[in-house]
Amino acid sequence: MAMDGIITFPGAVTCESRKATHLDHTEALHRAVHAARRALSDASADASEVDVIIYIASFRQFPPRWQSARVAHALNTRDDVVAFDVPGAQAALRMASAIKETDKSVRRVLVIDAEEKARPSAVLLPA
Repeated sequence: MAMDGIITFPGAVTCESRKATHLDHTEALHRAVHAARRALSDASADASEVDVIIYIASFRQFPPRWQSARVAHALNTRDDVVAFDVPGAQAALRMASAIKETDKSVRRVLVIDAEEKARPSAVLLPA
């Protein structure tokens, strides 16, 4: 379905309908980077020690914004860091655990939640 030249999908949430309860992507990115830096500091870790970044997206976006890659760039992580967005906190934490269990080369996973109005959070899952 198209509205004003923009492709939409049935049930999709548009930016206009999210303004009342969600931050725009630029503000969410700023908050995500701040939360990530705080988590790294709390763990006495450096961004170079992160193997995977999982960004919790509040809603599925089309096209995807790939905030995780933007956070990786802002933190100046290694070039081989795996970064992806996942809709929902439960899915993100399950995915983080599954990655750590199945790939022993993954030492640290950074999970970031910064899109809701509440205080942004990030957790660095250790080896």
